[in-house]
Amino acid sequence: MAKITVYRVKAYDHQLGDYADSLRWWHKEGTPSEGIVFIEESAAEIDESDLITGTPYTAEGYNPPGHQ
Repeated sequence: MAKITVYRVKAYDHQLGDYADSLRWWHKEGTPSEGIVFIEESAAEIDESDLITGTPYTAEGYNPPGHQ
């Protein structure tokens, strides 16, 4: 399977009216351009198959190998 780079992000939470840490890791390709702020220093390489099929993100609570 192909390796891709994913990042921690802050996603806009409409209930809070502010950005909050996401519980998912996101791949830049296919991510909406608004409401998501990538945390560049969190970059991690994972197998593309670790993303939820048809989405640019992992399951909630996913931790890439080597990250806490």
